[in-house]
Amino acid sequence: AHGTRDARESLKLNLERKANDSLRLSLERKARESLRLNLGRKARESLRQSLERKARESLRLNLGRKANDSLRLSLERKARESLRLNLGRKARESLRINMERKARESLRLNMERKARDDDGDSSVGIRRASLTRPGEPPRFVKHPKPVLSVAEGRSVHLECRLLPLNDSSLATEWFKDGRPLNAGSRFNTTFERGFVLLHITHTYPDDSGEYSCVAKSNFGMDQSNPVTLTVVPDEGVVTRTQLPEASMAANIDRLNERLNSRSVRQDFDDQVPQAVPQFVRHLESIVAQENGRVRFETRVTPAADPNVQIEWFKNGFPLTLGSRLKAVYDRGYTALEINCCYQEDNGFYHCEAANKHGKAQSNQAELRCSASAGVVTASALPESSVMNIQRLEEYTLQEEFDPLEAESRNQLPEPPRFLSDPSPAQLQLIEGSPAAFEARLDPGNGSRVQVAWFKDGQPVQFGSRVTASFEMGVAQLRFGHANAEDSGDYCAVALSENGQHQSGYCRLVCYAQGGVVTTSQLPGDAEQSMRSLMLLEEELERRTDDSSSAFLAMQQQQQPPPRIVRGVKPPPQIREGGQVLLDLQVEPSSDGDLSVEWFKDGASVACAARVRFELEKGRALLHISHCKPEDSGLYWAVQPRGGVAESNRVGLVCRAGEGVVTRTQLPGEAQGYKRLEELERQWRETPIAPDEFRFRESEEPQSAPYFDILPESCTVGEGDPVKVLVKLSGNPRPVVTWCLDNQPIATSGDETQNNLETSNTANYVVHKDGSINWLEIVRCQDVGQHQLRVLAANPLGQVFAEAVANFSRLAELRKVAISQELQQKISRPMGAADNLRKVERESEIKSLTYRDPEVEQAERLYASVQSQLRGGHYAGCQEGRQLPVHKPNAEATVKDLNPAWPKTPAQTNAQQLPKATVPQAHCLSSSRC
Repeated sequence: AHGTRDARESLKLNLERKANDSLRLSLERKARESLRLNLGRKARESLRQSLERKARESLRLNLGRKANDSLRLSLERKARESLRLNLGRKARESLRINMERKARESLRLNMERKARDDDGDSSVGIRRASLTRPGEPPRFVKHPKPVLSVAEGRSVHLECRLLPLNDSSLATEWFKDGRPLNAGSRFNTTFERGFVLLHITHTYPDDSGEYSCVAKSNFGMDQSNPVTLTVVPDEGVVTRTQLPEASMAANIDRLNERLNSRSVRQDFDDQVPQAVPQFVRHLESIVAQENGRVRFETRVTPAADPNVQIEWFKNGFPLTLGSRLKAVYDRGYTALEINCCYQEDNGFYHCEAANKHGKAQSNQAELRCSASAGVVTASALPESSVMNIQRLEEYTLQEEFDPLEAESRNQLPEPPRFLSDPSPAQLQLIEGSPAAFEARLDPGNGSRVQVAWFKDGQPVQFGSRVTASFEMGVAQLRFGHANAEDSGDYCAVALSENGQHQSGYCRLVCYAQGGVVTTSQLPGDAEQSMRSLMLLEEELERRTDDSSSAFLAMQQQQQPPPRIVRGVKPPPQIREGGQVLLDLQVEPSSDGDLSVEWFKDGASVACAARVRFELEKGRALLHISHCKPEDSGLYWAVQPRGGVAESNRVGLVCRAGEGVVTRTQLPGEAQGYKRLEELERQWRETPIAPDEFRFRESEEPQSAPYFDILPESCTVGEGDPVKVLVKLSGNPRPVVTWCLDNQPIATSGDETQNNLETSNTANYVVHKDGSINWLEIVRCQDVGQHQLRVLAANPLGQVFAEAVANFSRLAELRKVAISQELQQKISRPMGAADNLRKVERESEIKSLTYRDPEVEQAERLYASVQSQLRGGHYAGCQEGRQLPVHKPNAEATVKDLNPAWPKTPAQTNAQQLPKATVPQAHCLSSSRC
């Protein structure tokens, strides 16, 4: 007995010790797991916050930059478009069309009058000679010019003279490149009294070719000399200046003079260097950080060759360009930009340049991109927390001897087993009632125990209505509300890594209920009463139908048939677009079955959007809202019920309106219209010589060069571009020479009139646009003050102007002391994402609703010019008004921009040349001005 008690006590102590150890281990494991989860959550939270902060900062910067760029671009685009379109297009088009129409009409009238004039005209002698010789084959006595070149948009006038004049079978036809030319809106052909004309109102580059005229008659044929027409295409982008002049009157007068004088532009081919490309600058190897910006630069000669093709290679393979890789080539300067370089961009790069004379290859340059940390592995936790985690990891990894674990390793695997069958063994219920089965289960010594339920050998599908659970050794299967299809035999199966066990079967029987109630819910006596009421209602309805049918039959017998008491009145003659209303009166007006049909020329009139019928209280109407000529005809109405009644017939006449308005739409007080009539009257009365048929360009008087706009001094940073602009006048067009520190750097000659000219020499580029010349320095290199001189010369004289260019270092410009207010703004906490979205919306609204004062002023100016043009204010502006002309012999001086400069001999000699003063100068700098 004592041994048994001692064994029992020792066994109890061992069990208590094991329970305490297992409890301690489970608590420590849970503590470590909770600490690890908390630390991981904190690390993720700090990482998320840092990423959100960086994303908000980048989003704010991008939104601000995009809003500023979009606002600036939209304002500049609107200003340029409004100035260019409003000031130029309508004025030029209206003046050009009016002048061309009047010129063609006056030309035709003068030619007819001159052909009829028999006093001393040579053409009359030729005509009389031809009249005396009938049967003569046609021949051309006057041919057009063999070569003709015009600018795109100009008109072309080809003229021939043909004999004989009295041949009625004579016919002419124009050909282009051997094919017949079809007349159209732009091509107008005329053949009258020996004059053969071809007029092209508006030319395109496609109109270039060889034109000829063929004359045929019954006695033969003849062909004129071919005319080679060349149409010079106009530039797609307007590069001429759009600056407004002193007044709109001066602009309109200048446009009138340009339209009256048809100038012919002469095009000259640029002198393109004929040489094989050569690289004059070597590529340099680059070492960069990942996500950094890389730029390979080199230079190619000849820089003025427009046919040079540039291609970049990496490791001997062509490089595919895109949004990240961009190639730049501008006047011999070529570069490869990599905006965000990666490790896979490492390799050897080289450039190849080719033209029609050969190909050249640059040296190879190596790019080394060092990778940066993609994932931040450094801990953001304090040092004490990191040390605690390391201790826990070391504790879990070290191998310690545990008696309980050793004993558990020595135990045999014990599979789960059910201690009881599911209860209740059989469950009967009505559809819609809840149900539940449960069974007791011993999980054994397995760590992963699962319970599955089966119905008739098939797994049970769980959901919101059917659920299963396993807690505290009890497995349950619950039905929220049972259905008839849930009836069957159920069993449970327990599984673990040590084995499985199946329980006994239980049965569920669910009785279905009716889905729709078809039986009466009333008591027994009430149902008989309902049947009696239904019989009475049927009898009452039958009697009502019989009485109403008898009443209708009697009423139809007593009511007289319908008749027309008032016919249709004949309508007056209608103009196209007017309204027509035809009506009549029918009796009896109280007849509910009354109907009227309308007919036109024997056909029924269909109701449509323009045609509408009405019948109310015996009055029938036919309403045509918009009358057309095809509506003319004979109309009448017919009443078909109770004997056909037909109305009288009336005729409708609709006169067609004018398809094209040929009358003038100008008011009677318009001065411009009266001025045009006066000019037509003068042209008809004053004889015009044949040489005056063609337009002549007004010759500009010759003069020495003088400056309209002087260069302006400027200050720019080292490496930035700068532009210096001047405007010159003089005839012949002066040659401009640019000098920097008394050294010539570029020259712009008079090569092509009214075309943009460009000549480049290394870092200096000279542009020319008519009388405007500007020097562009691509990169300002030498730091300090430089003297810039512009020299203009022509055979009648020369003139020069000077300016100061100060190139400063960027480091000196960027030294800005941070104030306390700026420091507070920098250290201010970042705004929320909602504030950034609000700023973005405000920027978008501002960019859409902002109106530039200069744009509004230009629109008002254009509106005033339009109103004056309509009122005829500028109809007689050409007469009695002349454009101001600069006097080349007037004395003028150039103001010394810096008196402190020492005078050089070149300056002393140049000051003796004539100079000009201008009230305002311009200096264009892309980064500072």
